[in-house]
Amino acid sequence: MVRLMENLKERRSVISEDLEAMRDEMGLPVLWNPDTGAFFLGKENGENPKDESTPEVTDLSLLFQALEHEQRIYVITSTATGDEERIYGLPKDLKTDLDRRFVVMLTESGDLRPIDLESVRKVKEAFGSRK
Repeated sequence: MVRLMENLKERRSVISEDLEAMRDEMGLPVLWNPDTGAFFLGKENGENPKDESTPEVTDLSLLFQALEHEQRIYVITSTATGDEERIYGLPKDLKTDLDRRFVVMLTESGDLRPIDLESVRKVKEAFGSRK
C-alpha cells in the first residue's frame, strides 16, 4: 500500500476506495497479500489457494497505476503454448466479459488489444514514456 501511495501520490483511503470499487463494482477479485503488501487478482471466488499447482501471484498495482495516469507499460503474458509475449502499450480500460477479465491496451501499432488478466505474468514500467 505504501508503494501505491507514493506512486499515485494519494491517501490510503482514496486508494482503498478505488480498489474496493474495482472489486465490488467491476467484479474484479482484488485481494491483498499481508505478507508482501501487494495487491493482486485472485480466483473468482476470492480465494487463492497456495499449493504447487497455483502459479506465483502477479502484482498488478503498476497496471492500475498506468491505467489511472495514462502511462505506457510493458505487459508480459503467457500464451496458450506456454511461451511469453511482451506487449508494449497504453492501458485504456478494464473489462469483464462473462467470467473473463481483461485490460484493453492501445499497442504501439495503434491497435486496441484485449489482454486476459489471468495470462499476465509481469508488468514493467516503460521509463520515460507518457501518452
